[in-house]
Amino acid sequence: MKEIIKRDHWNNRELKYLMQFFNTPEAMVVIYNLIKKHDDLNEKRIITIASRTRYFTDYSKYILNNPEKFNIDSICLAIRNIKDIDDFKLIEKFKKESNWIYHVNIIHAIMNNNFFSKNNLDYLLTCLHSNHWWLRHRSAQAIIQYYGSDEKLIHFLLQTINDNFAKDSLQVSLNKYQIALNQGG
Repeated sequence: MKEIIKRDHWNNRELKYLMQFFNTPEAMVVIYNLIKKHDDLNEKRIITIASRTRYFTDYSKYILNNPEKFNIDSICLAIRNIKDIDDFKLIEKFKKESNWIYHVNIIHAIMNNNFFSKNNLDYLLTCLHSNHWWLRHRSAQAIIQYYGSDEKLIHFLLQTINDNFAKDSLQVSLNKYQIALNQGG
């Protein structure tokens, strides 16, 4: 495993072949220990390999419980890979971060797992008013994903939002949602 980690570049075919060895309980223990003992030089490679295993949700919990030990890319990958609503509490602390990249990944986790609680919907509405276009865009997509079939509510939101950038993001997402519905997607 250490020799595999040392190599800088693996093509997808090689990694796919190696995955049969990485998706075993024995390899899980080895990868978990490598994650715990990583350094700045091998973190990306270890996390990349770990992220392709069926155990990455377990590794994500460790990363999110120890964010001071990891770079932002590893943390964001872990955020996106939380699958259990009970584990979502590990993400809550990142909602307070100033870096918008954390917020985009939190929105990704909310959308992929349908974690649409009142708290998360309030968070999405806050993000809808961000200065960052990408954050507004992803927030709008998530809001439409949740409320998309309730056009009255969406139109009410559009009427009550005073921020033109937020309103435009929401309208664009609504238009895309309606086009996808009309095309059967």
